[in-house]
Amino acid sequence: SETVGLGSQQAKVTLELYNALGEVVLKETAQNTASVNLNLQSLSAGVYTLVVSNEKNKTVKKLIKN
Repeated sequence: SETVGLGSQQAKVTLELYNALGEVVLKETAQNTASVNLNLQSLSAGVYTLVVSNEKNKTVKKLIKN
C-alpha cells in the first residue's frame, strides 16, 4: 500500500484514483487525518491520476505504478 501525505490534518478528504481512460479505479474517504493509506496491489502497472479534495481545495497528482 502507498501512503498519501495530506500536508496537515484534514477534517474530511476524498481521494479518487483514475486510470488512463478516465475511469475511477479507487475511491477513499478519510476524516481527521494527515495521511491516507491506499492499497494499489490490485492495480496494473501504469500511469494514474490522483485527485485529492476537501471542502476548500482540489489537488491533482500523477501517480506511476511499476
